Amino acid sequence: MAKTYYYLANKFRKAQVLATNPILKQYMPETKLFDQKNLADFVNKYPLIFGKPIVGTGGSGIIKITKESERFIVQTDQLYKEANDQTELFNLLKKIMGERPYMIQQGIPLITIQNRPLDFRVLVLRPKTNWEVMGIMGKWAAKNKIVTNHSRGGAPITLDKALKNSVNATDQQINQMEKKLIQLGLEASKSLRRSYRNVREVGMDVAIDNQLNTWILETNSRPNYQLFRSHRDKRLYGKIDRYIHLIRKIK
Repeated sequence: MAKTYYYLANKFRKAQVLATNPILKQYMPETKLFDQKNLADFVNKYPLIFGKPIVGTGGSGIIKITKESERFIVQTDQLYKEANDQTELFNLLKKIMGERPYMIQQGIPLITIQNRPLDFRVLVLRPKTNWEVMGIMGKWAAKNKIVTNHSRGGAPITLDKALKNSVNATDQQINQMEKKLIQLGLEASKSLRRSYRNVREVGMDVAIDNQLNTWILETNSRPNYQLFRSHRDKRLYGKIDRYIHLIRKIK
C-alpha cells in the first residue's frame, strides 16, 4: 500500500506523464530532479526557481530561489537566507532538503493582489465512467507566505474576482480562461488515467501570469477540496463531497 501511495503521490513522475501529452506539454514549466548539474542549468536560465519535495502535500517543504545579480535569495515559510555563488546555493539547499528527494521547477511569476500571489485549483472527478470538472477556485497566499495553500493560511477566491482584481481582466477574458482551464483539467485527468488506472480524482494546480499565460504547476491524486466551500454555487461542495466519498469507497 505504501509503495502504491508513493507512486501515485510522486509529483515528478506525474509531471513526466503530462509532458508526454503534446497538448499539455506547452503549458508545463520545465521540471527536473534536483542535483548539482540541474541546479546550475536552471539558475543560468531562470531568475526564479522553486524546489518541491517529490512527495508532499499542503505546500510543505517548498523552497523559493530568486537570482539577484550574482547572489541568490532562498526562502521557505520559516527561513530567509542568501548564497553568494552556485556552490554555496547548492550546499544551502542540500542542508534544507536533508534526505528528502526534491525536484526543481522553472518559477512562474504569479498574478498578485496586494503583492500576495494567486494560483488556481481545477478539480476533476470520475465518480463513474466519465470525468467531470467540478469547478475552479483560486488560492490567495497569506501575507508574507511563498505558497498559496489553505493549510498555510491561503484564502479561497473565485476565478473572476481573482482575475479582475489582479490584472483587471474583462468578462470575455475570464470566460475564455475558464473554458481553457476546464479543457486542460479534463486532458490532464485523462492522461494520468492512462498511466495510473486507479486515479479517479485530480486536483490540477495552475499558475496564471500577468500576460494571462497558463501554466500547469502540478497535479494531486488525492486533492484537498475544502476551498470549494467558498464557491458561488453553494450546492457544489456537497456534490463534491458525495462524489469523493463514493470514489474512495470504490478504491
